[in-house]
Amino acid sequence: MTDNDTTDDTSPSGSAFPTTLEFRIHGVNNTSPANMLGLADDQIEKVVGDNLGSFWRAKPGVLDNLTVGDRGYAPPNVVREAYSWGGLARNSVGVSGSGAAAAIGRAIVRIGWMLLLPFGLSNVAYWSRRLDVDGPSQVGLSRAVSGALARLFGLGLTLLFVFAMCEVAMDLVASQCYGQVVTRRGNAATVMVCSSLPSWMDLANHTLPVRLVVMSLVPLAMLGGLYALSAATQLRYERQTSAAYNSYRNATGSGQPLLAKPGFWSGTRMTDGLAQLHLAAGVAAVAVALTGPAMFGRGQACDIRYIGGDVHACLTQINDDPGRSWLYGSLLAISLLGMLVAAVFVCLRLSDAPDMPDPGATLRKVQSDRWVMVLLALMCATLILSEALLLFRQPTIGESISLPGVNSAPTLLAIALVSLAWGGLIWRFDRLSQYWTGLLAVGLVATLFWHWAVVVVLVAAAAICVRWVTASHSSDRPWTAWRGSAPGILLGGSLVAALTLTSLLIVVAGDWLNGDRNAASLISGSCPGHGPPASIGHPCLDVPTSYVWFGGALIVALILLGALLIVVLVASARSPAIGVSTEPDEGGPDAGDPLHHAVLGARRWAARAHRAEKLIAALVMLGLVAILAVLTLTVGDWLPDFGRAASSGWVSGLQKVVGLGTIGLAFTGLALVGAAIGGGQTRQRPLGLIWDLICFLPRAAHPFAPPCYAERAVPEIVGRCSEWLRPRQEGTPDGRTGDTIVLSAHSLGSVLAVASLFCMTEPASQGTAPKTFRLLTYGCQLRAYFSRIFPELLGPQILGTTHVTAGRLFSPDPWRAEVDVPAADVDESADTVMTRLGGTPGAEPRWVNLWRRTDYLGFPVNSYVQPSRVDQLADEIDRTGYQLVIATHSGYPETAEYLTALAKLTPESSPPE
Repeated sequence: MTDNDTTDDTSPSGSAFPTTLEFRIHGVNNTSPANMLGLADDQIEKVVGDNLGSFWRAKPGVLDNLTVGDRGYAPPNVVREAYSWGGLARNSVGVSGSGAAAAIGRAIVRIGWMLLLPFGLSNVAYWSRRLDVDGPSQVGLSRAVSGALARLFGLGLTLLFVFAMCEVAMDLVASQCYGQVVTRRGNAATVMVCSSLPSWMDLANHTLPVRLVVMSLVPLAMLGGLYALSAATQLRYERQTSAAYNSYRNATGSGQPLLAKPGFWSGTRMTDGLAQLHLAAGVAAVAVALTGPAMFGRGQACDIRYIGGDVHACLTQINDDPGRSWLYGSLLAISLLGMLVAAVFVCLRLSDAPDMPDPGATLRKVQSDRWVMVLLALMCATLILSEALLLFRQPTIGESISLPGVNSAPTLLAIALVSLAWGGLIWRFDRLSQYWTGLLAVGLVATLFWHWAVVVVLVAAAAICVRWVTASHSSDRPWTAWRGSAPGILLGGSLVAALTLTSLLIVVAGDWLNGDRNAASLISGSCPGHGPPASIGHPCLDVPTSYVWFGGALIVALILLGALLIVVLVASARSPAIGVSTEPDEGGPDAGDPLHHAVLGARRWAARAHRAEKLIAALVMLGLVAILAVLTLTVGDWLPDFGRAASSGWVSGLQKVVGLGTIGLAFTGLALVGAAIGGGQTRQRPLGLIWDLICFLPRAAHPFAPPCYAERAVPEIVGRCSEWLRPRQEGTPDGRTGDTIVLSAHSLGSVLAVASLFCMTEPASQGTAPKTFRLLTYGCQLRAYFSRIFPELLGPQILGTTHVTAGRLFSPDPWRAEVDVPAADVDESADTVMTRLGGTPGAEPRWVNLWRRTDYLGFPVNSYVQPSRVDQLADEIDRTGYQLVIATHSGYPETAEYLTALAKLTPESSPPE
């Protein structure tokens, strides 16, 4: 922003120099600037900004004739301004233009955003771990170890997607869709047998090595696209070079809490370094996929489509051609070593993380960007050399051979990822949890060679569960999300989403290419005459077994979740408890009011939505158990071979389950594609609410995650507030534009407002904080969700509020215990939002929070008990239209309670009569 961005400051009352700025910040609904200001589109104007983030005010003269009760009315001496940041969270780097090509391009971009969901969840998991410990902790992992494990999980997700693309492009298409047929002259010829493929993809005139090289461009393009998207979004949505950013950089912050740390909202170097490491590991993965078949050569010993095959026989095939084995084995070893080095660098790269202390000069040297670039260059050279050898030396590769690296890597990666997620359940309160994680992973891999190793898997998984149940020395467990298991739940959700997407991609692609065969035939050995296809249009494709079985396990998990939802609905349908009372002093209508039953119904539905925390845990845990079971059975080779046991009744039943699982995956795919390409604006991301919730914090764990909108939004809010408070050459007698700012924030906007406050104010203990800022929140989730998921960032010790437990799952009122127990005292001498807003002992904080019991996404920030120190009940009836309707998550600024709260926070105004 520049000095001339501020418009003429005139108030409705005619005062030449209003002294209060009411700064409205919207929430997850992405409310338009006009609706935020309570005016029509033609009555407002943009002050400054672009289509991603902008500031708006009423046009001059629009407010002159408005009075109390009119939409858009502002009290005397108050200027109202709206900040629209929804474009930062939801707008895509889209394809402009009209026509079919542009529409298809936009659809591809929106589908691409769907693939980023697991990356975003892994990033949220990074910030949910314990951030207040250094070195070995008595109650959990140190933040260095947990941070390294979270970043390692993110790298595993990238490799999982790369190998999934390799499976489709290199194994299904380049290898299995081509087979030997006998011509009329009795000669064998290679033909494309997958009739579903378009004719321009026919590479039958080329050998398998050439086809592998050509199709390896597909995963490389996907990887390059992720890297380019990361760089583009960083520049477009995060990186700031404006005066607002400079204002933030120069803002006086104490550095405590973490949100006030200088540089917290500047993750450029952190994201750049991680992106290059992920790119290097992805390039190495493609090199592994290419060099593996060349090293194993021709033969049937490695004709496996799943990790539970005859590994020993496969290894003996390497010795068929010592020269070839040495050459391609060396390239394979370099590629695997490159992936390992990238993983080590990802774990050690902590100096650029905003939550980590300075690691010292030695570690900074190891983490130097120069070494990262050297690794990336070496992996690119290895890949180019591998492709050149495959193209020009034409190694002998059996046409029916599976691709060992492509087929086995996803299962091995899934083992590592599920072990990290399972161990993450106890990261926050068990300092030995990384050892349980390692034991679980070792047990799963050992099951490949010795079936008795499944005992190790069961012991490790059970030990983590027992530890979760019995750990009691961590006193903050009841006050943190999922009783301290937020990292594991979020990592588990990320893994479930990732395997759902990859299984969807591979199984649906395989089923489509496989012609009229059913999905169960994709399991190795299922279709008759297994081996090279015999004729065009009759392929017999295989995919890694774990992908197919995960679809069936997902159906079982969803059935169990549906049963749980039914129980919750039945339990919550009983007579209302205190939380949904109809007493007038709780904001509800009298029993004789026509809206009485409608309000009760809205309160019940809102109470059901308030159970989201535990329902999410149930979904993720069912998914993790399904993944662990599928991996154990697959690696141990305990699942039936449909080709050899099709006559068995129970095997036939399993085939039906697999078929239903594939149908479920297909419907999931249709839903995701529909959400991606349909509805909303053409340049908006699909499932916009998701991005609002998971993109608040910097990309510290995964560089390909959706961009962090707060890295731009917070500096812009701070910069705009600084302009309002900046001394002017002429104007008011004291040389200031104004001396009071009321941050009026709805829903998720309250999180942005709190983050901005820490950048603009000093601790009250220093005695230097001007009484400038006030906070007015409504429909917010600060205490109920954010303080529980991110205790060290937004917990009670940061907000200055009381603790809160999760809503009860089977009670009619999920917050009955909260209502029955009065709010506990808090430390009013700590550096918190309360104290920075004047909430010192004996003084009321300059913070008001409005909430309703009919709000499905809004909660009190201090206590359900009324009257509260901060919280005030708002009208549950929307009275702005021709008909009275039930108010839920929106419409707070149109209530009389809002004007009363604003008057309370604005000393210059008088309460409306």
